[in-house]
Amino acid sequence: MINTLLVEDNSIFRSRFGAFLRNQWPSIRIDEAWSEDQVFYLVDNNLHDVIFMDISLPGTNGLGLTRKIKSGYPHIKIIILTGHDEIEYFDAAKDAGADHFFTKDNFHKANIVDIMKTVVAEKNLTTTNRTLQ
Repeated sequence: MINTLLVEDNSIFRSRFGAFLRNQWPSIRIDEAWSEDQVFYLVDNNLHDVIFMDISLPGTNGLGLTRKIKSGYPHIKIIILTGHDEIEYFDAAKDAGADHFFTKDNFHKANIVDIMKTVVAEKNLTTTNRTLQ
């Protein structure tokens, strides 16, 4: 099972994106958050493999959250999904430690599927290596 966290303040986007992920991976676990407190509670209490992060959140910034999460949990893959299409946001996301960056209006579901397949493969490899040791 893959454990994900969807950090997004837009409930419609959260619902649709979550439905897309569940359609692709029926056994996926999806936690949802839309505030900094919720994010860190969930990150500290769950073993997430991947986080889908919006940049613009009420009272906080997804780039700052990404930086904080990566400093404590560098193994978590963070994928920025945002409405901001400017190169400055891409550069800032990269500097914050994000693993991937997509705009909400211009991402292809196939890209997300490919990334998630890689995450699943890496998780399976890590689990296999742990049981062999």
